[in-house]
Amino acid sequence: MVMEFPDYTDETALTDIFRHNKVDTIISAILGTAPNLKHVGGHLIDAAVKSGTVERFCPNSFGIHIGAIPWGISKMVDAKKEMQEKVRDSGMKWTNILVGGLFSYFLPSLRNGHGSVGSFDHIDTVFHSNSVEDAGLMIALAATDDRTVNKYVQFQYNPSTQSKNLALVKRLWPNHEFPEKHLDEFELIRLMHEDSDNDIWGVLYAVFCMGRTNCADFRGTILGNTIMPSDFKCTTIEECLSDPSFVFLDHP
Repeated sequence: MVMEFPDYTDETALTDIFRHNKVDTIISAILGTAPNLKHVGGHLIDAAVKSGTVERFCPNSFGIHIGAIPWGISKMVDAKKEMQEKVRDSGMKWTNILVGGLFSYFLPSLRNGHGSVGSFDHIDTVFHSNSVEDAGLMIALAATDDRTVNKYVQFQYNPSTQSKNLALVKRLWPNHEFPEKHLDEFELIRLMHEDSDNDIWGVLYAVFCMGRTNCADFRGTILGNTIMPSDFKCTTIEECLSDPSFVFLDHP
């Protein structure tokens, strides 16, 4: 069942909807600006508690390990940490699902990069990424598995680096040019503060400057790969970069 709801700050209406439909698990996918996370997210959490039916709440983390990031990095990160504390303090069960980066944001693509491929800070930092379809399955399974209650669940598929991915796309498409645009740590810090409503800068900083898709040993964290079906095969980076519609501007 799909329901459209025009005002996620209407706590009374949210509570009634959760209760009427006997909603027992909420997976939050709020746009990650700091004001939205705190304003909308706060009402969502309070409505879940008041409903009396919601047992588990899964706050959004954009694939990075918010628990392993210190306070003060950016407004977006601090807002996420505040919402995670609010969920834990609510008495509801919680699951923090960390799927790594999404291909569309983290793999070299002239289409997504508007004519160039971006790279960020340490290009040899190992990180993990997935297709949006695989990420959806990971989230659904993690949100409903008893082993993930009150846990951070970090999925670690497709380990790679920016330098390896760039070399791969050039090998797959040898007759094409891939202009590069690089942002170092200092530029990412500047953008986090000057463009603070855009959550991508904080995510990129956490991944490539702090390695926060590699925190399966952080306290209270389990490796999400262990809850996946034994026959699960993730979409690979090479499969994604072999698709011209992903890589190039002039493909639909």
